[in-house]
Amino acid sequence: MPRPHICPECHELAVHRRPWKDRTDYAAHGLKTPEWAHGDGTPLCPVIGPRGYQPAQPAKR
Repeated sequence: MPRPHICPECHELAVHRRPWKDRTDYAAHGLKTPEWAHGDGTPLCPVIGPRGYQPAQPAKR
């Protein structure tokens, strides 16, 4: 059985689905729309990246 993915910041489960409760215009900030979300539809927690804050990348539990 595959190990589930989690948000590395808050340790909540992450789902491989674009955030559906997010109004951020990522393209306007030079970012791609994230492919992972928390189970409630919000983007993964923000982390500092090369272009400022961006959603974290999921980690395996």
